[in-house]
Amino acid sequence: MKRTLIRTAFAMMAILFGSLPALSQTEGETWKPIGDGMLRDDAITRYYFLNNYWEFPVEMQESEQTPGRYRLVNAYKNCPSVGGPQFPDVDNYLIVDASDPVHVYVEPGCVSYYIGEGQALCLWSIAEDYYNNLYGNWDRADEEGVCGTLEDGAITFPRGALLAVPIEDLSFDPSKHDYIWGQVNQNGMFRLKLPGTPDSDIDISLIGMAQDKSGVLYSLNFSGELDYVKVGVFEGNYTGDMRSLIEQDKVPTYKCEKSQTLTVPYDKDGIHTLMAVPYANNRSYKPTYQTKEWNYSEDEWKNVGKAHYTEAIISSNELRDYGFKFNQYDYDVEVEQNVAEPWLIRLVNPYSPDCYPAATSINYDASKRHDLYFDLSHHDCVQLLHNEDIGLNLGFGRMEVRSMSDLYTKDRPFADENMTLEEYMADPAMPKCKYNAETKTIECEPKSIRILFPGARPDAWYFANQNGNAKVELPQSIEIPESASVNSIETDNTSKAEYYTIGGVKTGARNPKSGIYIMRRGNKATKVMVNNR
Repeated sequence: MKRTLIRTAFAMMAILFGSLPALSQTEGETWKPIGDGMLRDDAITRYYFLNNYWEFPVEMQESEQTPGRYRLVNAYKNCPSVGGPQFPDVDNYLIVDASDPVHVYVEPGCVSYYIGEGQALCLWSIAEDYYNNLYGNWDRADEEGVCGTLEDGAITFPRGALLAVPIEDLSFDPSKHDYIWGQVNQNGMFRLKLPGTPDSDIDISLIGMAQDKSGVLYSLNFSGELDYVKVGVFEGNYTGDMRSLIEQDKVPTYKCEKSQTLTVPYDKDGIHTLMAVPYANNRSYKPTYQTKEWNYSEDEWKNVGKAHYTEAIISSNELRDYGFKFNQYDYDVEVEQNVAEPWLIRLVNPYSPDCYPAATSINYDASKRHDLYFDLSHHDCVQLLHNEDIGLNLGFGRMEVRSMSDLYTKDRPFADENMTLEEYMADPAMPKCKYNAETKTIECEPKSIRILFPGARPDAWYFANQNGNAKVELPQSIEIPESASVNSIETDNTSKAEYYTIGGVKTGARNPKSGIYIMRRGNKATKVMVNNR
């Protein structure tokens, strides 16, 4: 089959469920029109880098024999085009069965949309295949969590529970189109709103600390179809009971009758979730929430301006020959310096849409910070500390990065013992990053950085910065001393680990929150970066 689409290296898992999809439409089933619903796409996003999730009206019908069983007429007819001309005037039907609201599935069908050159997009769901083709019950689907749900007038599906395939015909024929189906809805944003369901979406944006330090500012925007929105703020990540706590006023809430900027109290930094519950027609609807990391205290880190970053980790690594090809970019990034140990700096979200040109609101996780930490305690061997998630997904899953020196002194591959930092620095064959105190620049030698794609090869640290262009030009006003750091002190692995902040304060936690700590075992200590996000 001809494919002219954007693909991924480590191609997304392609799946063939059953030998042939079977259309389970009841023979003699009749349909009645019920009006236009709203369909939000998260299938085209697999093939193209988009800046948003397109939402558009779709003509809907309901089965006269089975209430809750819906038929979409030319489902993607009103979707903006990216892959070809207008679809011909041919009717296609996509059946979404929500007769059981907790076991919603999609039968295979063409959606009347050109996804590529001469290729029509077809959709299906794993749940339908499990129930109608493979098992005849919901046990396996429930176990794997692949069923869609109908709640508050909206049908949604779990991440990766929908399937798609491009065909070179105008409609889908299960006896003819025996293709490998690939998972879509990888962001979990696919949604079908039934006719008459109000526009209950709420756009939440974290603005930052108020100028007078009175609290943290959030912008809330919503349609006039809502009577009001009830807001609550929670410390930590989202949990399933937040909606009921807000509805029952069991936590402090704020009532917003129109779009506005809301100030919420600030107590401390950390992960916080703001949830907004919409109300219309004397009832609540599915809430919108946003989880973000607050980072406003300068007790540990202070902002020192902008660094100029030459990106050569994504743009120059071993996987370019396998389709992972992205341009090299130069751009400015906020930089912060540690107060207690000024040789520690961090680039703030260097791969966010505000910085990295290939990042979008879809492929970047903006719920928390994804900083790059550099240890400049030895100017002749700067360490890019292990970052377990830079926040960006370019179709290959989560990306981890670190310098060669950090890898070989912490998790040396193919060896029983790690190198000490002194051993690494003394070996001329080991590539290094170095800091020039005169030019205020971190320059990295070829292959001095490594990159990992844990979803594809959890043990393969690929060489990055192969061209040696990676560079961080720090603000000229910054002063970074060298220090006899504790990086190379051996640890006693038999003692209980205790964690101290960089300033020497004991945390008292066995699993402290993310950050850089001194970990002490017995009378031995080492500097570690903890990532519990």
